[in-house]
Amino acid sequence: MKINYSILEKKINIKFKDRKLLIRSLTHKSFDKIYNNEKLEFLGDRVLGLIIAKKLLEIYPNEKEGILDKKFASLVNKKTCLQIGKSLNLDKYILTLNPKNIKIKIEDKVVADCCEALIGAIYLDKGFTVIENVILALWKENIKNSIITQIDAKTKLQEYSLKKFKTLPIYKVVSNTGPKHKPIFQIAVKLPNSKFYTGKGSSKKIKNYLQIGNELFVNYNSKSENRIGYFKIEIFKAYSPIYFDKGKQLNCITSAMNLIKLLTADSQSNNKIYDLINEFYLNLSDDDWLKKYIFWELNLLSILGYNLDLDGMVNKKIVNEKTLYFAESSTEKKVVPSFLIDRKDSVSDLNTLLDGLKLVGDYMEKTILKPNNLNFPISRNQFVNSLK
Repeated sequence: MKINYSILEKKINIKFKDRKLLIRSLTHKSFDKIYNNEKLEFLGDRVLGLIIAKKLLEIYPNEKEGILDKKFASLVNKKTCLQIGKSLNLDKYILTLNPKNIKIKIEDKVVADCCEALIGAIYLDKGFTVIENVILALWKENIKNSIITQIDAKTKLQEYSLKKFKTLPIYKVVSNTGPKHKPIFQIAVKLPNSKFYTGKGSSKKIKNYLQIGNELFVNYNSKSENRIGYFKIEIFKAYSPIYFDKGKQLNCITSAMNLIKLLTADSQSNNKIYDLINEFYLNLSDDDWLKKYIFWELNLLSILGYNLDLDGMVNKKIVNEKTLYFAESSTEKKVVPSFLIDRKDSVSDLNTLLDGLKLVGDYMEKTILKPNNLNFPISRNQFVNSLK
């Protein structure tokens, strides 16, 4: 059956210069493993995020970052993309594997993905201004309703638990069934004063949530010495979700974990590193978390055998009754922030903290990264930029 794409073009008020882009945006990988919409979906997701973020800043200029983040998440998630995709009847235009050429139901996830891919195609064909107008028209009602912040059930439960018990709910994976491409997770959750309650879901977000910066309990089970056993993994403590709406700390988590991954051997057993990670999460909840994080990086370097002995390197000078510290070499002279020497000093100036972070970063790059042909993880640069 021939597909009439002109009807869809009329709905979005767009006439494609390159009709092949439109068709590709609606081609699932089951139909064509090479010429499909996966990369357009990747692009469309970013374009949608940029335009929605820009619009939210325009209409809520005085709103806090955490609230904006929740509004943003509700506007760009797969559920909303599915809603928009259904309003355009995208399922009528999607190409999927159908060897018997019979009418089949297109899965919701495929429709939502095609909605994002369509956005990517329009952007490539028409440019930013046109796709911005298309998105704002299609998302008009959703954006209008964003004045009411929709908070998902998981976030509500976490906020309640933190407020009432000063701790997050306890999660564990009960089972993981189904095919690899579409697993079904059964997750159990409990509060300190309750029993476990279970629920099922196929969302990758469940899987990802269980993998980010949480303390896991791993237990090996085997019925006999002659039979292969299995590992059972449960969350012992969930740390990262506390900071999901705090951009700077979340960037710090990603940066710190990637630094450890980059600088330590995969098979290395190191209790000091494990203890250092625990210390990291304890520090992150303090008011002076950034200062403590800088010392945390110094401790990491020391454990790895790269001790930056600032006390033995610096020269002290009194200027206008203020103590200044300098580190000198044959080629340069650097000012060392005083809090790195006088560790008990409180620091309220962000630029001073950034100077300290840069000094530690420069040392790390000079002594470890460059000699081993390594670069800083992108996440560390993103973390530093988020502080400015």
